[in-house]
Amino acid sequence: MNMKHGIILVTIDSLRADHLRCLGYAKPTTPNIDDLAKHGILFTQAFSNGGGSVTSFPSIMTSTYPLMNPNSNTKNGAFWVKLSNRWITTAEMLKSKSFLTAAFKNKKDDLSSIFGYDRGFDLFDDPISLNGGTFAKVYRKMRFLRGNKYQRANLINKKAISWLKNHTENFFLWLHYMDVHLPYNPKKLSIINRLRAIKLEKKACNIPEHLSLKDLEILMS
Repeated sequence: MNMKHGIILVTIDSLRADHLRCLGYAKPTTPNIDDLAKHGILFTQAFSNGGGSVTSFPSIMTSTYPLMNPNSNTKNGAFWVKLSNRWITTAEMLKSKSFLTAAFKNKKDDLSSIFGYDRGFDLFDDPISLNGGTFAKVYRKMRFLRGNKYQRANLINKKAISWLKNHTENFFLWLHYMDVHLPYNPKKLSIINRLRAIKLEKKACNIPEHLSLKDLEILMS
C-alpha cells in the first residue's frame, strides 16, 4: 500500500514571533500553533530573508534572493518582485512529482498571479477586489470602515477543508492569512470604534514612538 503525503505551508502576514505562546509570550494568543509546536518540531532560531512579503516570499517559494528575480517597480514607487521563470517554484517541483497543488490566500497583490505566485498550482484561489465605478469605491470604503479589508482565516480554512475532502492523493496546500495585518479590528466593532482604530493605525505607522502604553494595549488586545 502506497503511503500518501500531505504538505501544508501556512504563512501569516505580520505575525510576530515574540507574540507566540510557544515562544514565551505570556498571553494565550496562538493555541493551534502551540499545539503544532508541541507535537512537531519548533525552530527557535529561524530568520526571514526580509522584513516584508516582497523580500521574504521569493526565498520561501524558490529559494532565491529578491535581486535574483526581475524588479517590477511599477506601483506607487514600491519595490515589487516578479518570480523569474529561471527558477522552479515549490509548487512546480511537487507537481512534477504528481502532487496535487492548491493555494487559498487573501487578496495580496505582491503574492498574486501577476508576480508569478500561481505557477505550479492546480488551484490558485486569489480573491479579486471590485474594479472602478462609484459603487465599487463606496463598497471598498465601507468594508474598510467595518475592518474586514481581508477575508478572515475561517473563510480561507472553510474553502481549504472542502478542497481537502475531495483530494486524498499526495497534495501540497498553501494557506496565507492576513488576520493580524492592518487594518486593526476592535473586538467591539462599530463604525465609531473603527474610526478610532484607523486613527491609531496611522499613528502606529507614521510616529510609532508616540504610542502610549494604552495605545499598545489596545493594539495587542
